[in-house]
Amino acid sequence: MTTSPLIITITIIFILAIIATVIVYFRDTVKYYRSYFDSLSKLLQTIFIFIALWISVYTILSTNQNTEKLFENLEGYKNNISEIGGAIDELSHKLKELPVQIDNFSNSIDTLNRIVINQSDNYKTNTKTLNSSVNNFSSSLNMFEENINKYNNQLNKIVESTDKQLEIWKEQQSILLDEFSRKPILNMYFKDTTQTGDSIKINEIILENSGNIEANIRTIFIFIPQNILLDAEQEKFKKYRKVDQKQSFRLIAIGTTAEIISAKSKIEIPFDVSLSEINRRITYRIDYFSKYISGMEQNTVKLKMNKNSN
Repeated sequence: MTTSPLIITITIIFILAIIATVIVYFRDTVKYYRSYFDSLSKLLQTIFIFIALWISVYTILSTNQNTEKLFENLEGYKNNISEIGGAIDELSHKLKELPVQIDNFSNSIDTLNRIVINQSDNYKTNTKTLNSSVNNFSSSLNMFEENINKYNNQLNKIVESTDKQLEIWKEQQSILLDEFSRKPILNMYFKDTTQTGDSIKINEIILENSGNIEANIRTIFIFIPQNILLDAEQEKFKKYRKVDQKQSFRLIAIGTTAEIISAKSKIEIPFDVSLSEINRRITYRIDYFSKYISGMEQNTVKLKMNKNSN
C-alpha cells in the first residue's frame, strides 16, 4: 500500500507544528521552570493533540473517505488547530508571566537573605554578649572561689583556735570540777581506852579528815546511853541534852584545836569518861562546813581495848 502524497504532506505539517511548539516552549520558558510539571504538562498536551489530529487525518485518508468529508474534517481540525493556537497563546501568556513570578521569587529570596544576614549579625552580637557574660561569670566564679578559699583558711584558723580554747576550757573545767568536788571526809574513833574490872575508861578521841580539803568544825556531839555512863566529868566536852535515853556531850570547836582540820590529818581531843562494859558502841555527830560543802557526819563506832586491859 503506497502512501498518499497528501498524507505525507499532512504528516510533515504536524511534525513541523510539533517542532515549532517545542521551540516556542524552550524559547519562552525560563530554564529554571522548564522541568516543572505545570509547564511540561501543557507542552505534552499540545504535542498529544497534534499526534491525535495526525492519527485522525491518517485514519480518514486511509479509509478512502471522500474529499468533502475530508474537508469537513479538516474544518473541524481547523477549529481544533484554532483551539490549539488559543492554548499556545495561553501558554505563551503564562510563559510571559514567568519572569514576573521569577522576579517576585527572587525578591523573596533577597528578603530571606537579608533576614538571614540580620539574624546572623544578631547572633554574632548576642554571641559576643554571651561570651562577655560568660567571661564575667567565670571571673566572678574565680573571685568567689578565692573568697571561699580565704574563708576556709580563716575558718580553719578559727576551728584550730576554738579547738585549743576547748582543750583549755576542758582542762579548766576538769580543774574546776576537781576543785569543786573536793570535800572533807570526817571520822572519829576512840584511841585510848582501858578496861578496869567491869568498867571502861576513855581517855581521848581522834578526829580524822581523810578527804581532800580542810573542814571547819562547828560542833562535835557524842551520845552515850545513860545506863552505861559511870563518870563524865571532863574539861573539853560538856554535858548537853538527853536524847532517847542517851546523854549527849557537846564540844563547841571554835577557839579550840579542833576548829580547823586539814585534809589527810588527825586531831587528838581529850575525852575522859568511864563506862560499864555492857555496851561498847558509841554514837557521834560532827557538824562542819568547808569551802564547797557543809553538813554533818554521823556514825556509830565500837570501842577497842588497847592498853591496860585486865
